[in-house]
Amino acid sequence: MKLIDPHLHLFCLAKGQYDWLKPENPPFWPDKNLINRDFSEADLKLEAPLELGGYVHLEAGFDNAQPERELDWLASESTLPYRAIAFTDITSPEFADRLRLLSTRAGFAGIRHILDEDAVTILNQPQVAKNLAILATSGYIFEAQFNLDNTDAVHSFIAKMDSCPQLSVAINHAGFATLVGSAEYTLWLQNMQLLSRFSQVYVKLSGWEMQDRHWKPEHCQHVLDDLLSVFGADRLMFASNFPLCTFSLPYSAYWLQLIRSLEKRPMTLMHQLIYANAAKFYKFETPAQHRKVEGSS
Repeated sequence: MKLIDPHLHLFCLAKGQYDWLKPENPPFWPDKNLINRDFSEADLKLEAPLELGGYVHLEAGFDNAQPERELDWLASESTLPYRAIAFTDITSPEFADRLRLLSTRAGFAGIRHILDEDAVTILNQPQVAKNLAILATSGYIFEAQFNLDNTDAVHSFIAKMDSCPQLSVAINHAGFATLVGSAEYTLWLQNMQLLSRFSQVYVKLSGWEMQDRHWKPEHCQHVLDDLLSVFGADRLMFASNFPLCTFSLPYSAYWLQLIRSLEKRPMTLMHQLIYANAAKFYKFETPAQHRKVEGSS
């Protein structure tokens, strides 16, 4: 059973910076030292019947000033089919030039600028709408990472989507769905419904360990059911957030737990969640191509 992991991070500490992994810098997780080491394709071990058919590497603070360096390193190390999401500052007037440079790198599929608690401030900057329009016109993906129970942030994001509805967006970590039944969860679901009207918005279900190191598969299934009712089966993807998922479970055990949680679901749904939707969204079925980037040079 082949899968594509659409959200993971590989590290090379000798070549990258990774300031966030250093103990003196946030986040101050008591177990952060467990992932403060190199991670490569060799660590992506799966047990039968699972087979890794490809993956999407997301930027991990390798070099935010020269994000192309991370893509060059990834290209030199990778043997499996992959796509790469790089960091690029969406508030920068030099966004088009940076995107043009990244577009020359193998496997480049889009960018991530982590929004998190600064989502409203970042999204409301005038340059952002122009830069996201450039990204959309160029056919690249924007990886949106912020809490979807933040209604103000969602409304700011929707305003940007209204101006370029063709922008392909991947919501990272299911928008950090909180405790089922809480007021925050109700807001999260309402905001997911608002975003679902944009056909190019997909959701990656991962990052459970970011909120609870002892997360339960029942929570994952409840989130899945609610997202199926909002987005349907065609725009959802299971992902790992490796190596952070190992705070809770080893890589193979993580995927086997997800598979077990789907055993009573139709096989067609399982195939969509672990392979087909990611293959379509990240264009694994066709070779990654360099695309024309509009904007100032």
